[in-house]
This record gives sequence, C-alpha cells and structure tokens, in this order.
Amino acid sequence: MIGGIFYSIFFPIWTLFICTIGLPLAFATRFLKKDFSFYGRFWAKTCLFWLKAFTGIKVVYLGKIPKEGGKIVASQHQSVLEIIALMAVLEKPIFILKQSLAYLPIFNVYIKTLGMIAVNRKKLNKGWLETAKQRLNDKKTLIIFPEGTRVEFNSNAPYRNGVFKVSKEANVKITPVCINTGLFWGRRKWKKKAGVAKIIFGNEDFYSSESLKQEMQRLQKEYL
Repeated sequence: MIGGIFYSIFFPIWTLFICTIGLPLAFATRFLKKDFSFYGRFWAKTCLFWLKAFTGIKVVYLGKIPKEGGKIVASQHQSVLEIIALMAVLEKPIFILKQSLAYLPIFNVYIKTLGMIAVNRKKLNKGWLETAKQRLNDKKTLIIFPEGTRVEFNSNAPYRNGVFKVSKEANVKITPVCINTGLFWGRRKWKKKAGVAKIIFGNEDFYSSESLKQEMQRLQKEYL
C-alpha cells in the first residue's frame, strides 16, 4: 500500500522529468520530420518497470499484438495503466485524447510531435476523421477508447461511434483490447493493488457496436 501511494507521487514527477529532458530531442525530431515514437515507448517501459518495483503490479499481454503500424486498436479504459501498457508494445502508437491536454505546457510538444489527435469530446473537431485517416496512412497505430472515458472494471458502458466511423472510412479493421487494469490502478485512487494486470488482444475484424461488445465479453470470459 505504501509503495502504491509512493508511486502515485513518483509517477507524475518521473513523467515530467522524462518529458523535460527530452524536449530538445522532440524539437529536433519535429524539425527533421523523423519518427519519435521510440521516446514514448522508452517512457512507457520505464513506468512499467517502476510500477512493478514499487507496487507489485505486473503487466502481461495475451493474444496477438499488432506488430505493424496502420492499425486501429479499440481498448477498454479503466486507468492510466493501459495507456502506458499499450504505448510500450504498439508500433507508432497515437491516441485520440481530450482537447484540454493539448494546452498543457511541455506535454503539448509531445502531443504534436507524436501526432496525437486532440478532440472536443462534446463536439468533435471538424476534420478529425481526415486527420485520423492520414495518421493510419502514415502507418501509425490509432488507439481509441470507444467508451469515451474511464469506467469501472466489468462495466457495460455504451460505445461511441468514432472508432467504427474511422474503421469504415479508412477501410481498416479494429483490434479489440480487453483489460482488468482497474482492479489494480483504480480511477482517482492513490492506492495501488499488487497483482497481474492483463492486456488482452482480440480478433481483428470490422466490428459494429454490438459485435465489438460480444468480442469483449468473449475475452472477459476466456481470460479474466
């Protein structure tokens, strides 16, 4: 428990440190128009290392992880942990995230450099779909949380249409990701619970809201 509380304090400090020292490299990468995803992966892997060391939370991956970019990943969203875990293993990962994050000093540099897509959740930005299609053409892995926000483990929150719209317009299949991270890293909770956090990749397909829900339920039944 003490380790979990310590990590809750350490995590934002470590993240700010990594982002600050990497600023020159981020600006240079943008100027040279080079891929910067390696730095995000470095940050994610160090966070997972410290997480296990301080809290005893071990992340394991099940199913077939997409090894190439240009994919759409639709993940359940229960905590910050799955963001870190997905960044650590996916090729050129980018997120569709809330617009307010794009105004944070230092972090906004990384959002732009990595090619993240910031949207207004209440009213989607005009052109966000075309931007998403372009990112897929650039062989980036588009990670979307179709529930739109963090939810409790085993909840049945409705899916928003964005992920299905991108899939149809870009003609790219969706890879579902089922998780149990909320059991160990709760929403707005300082305490962390030791255990095995599972990141489960499902079958790649063209999903509808109903068929995606069925695939998530299958993964929960088989793996959780």
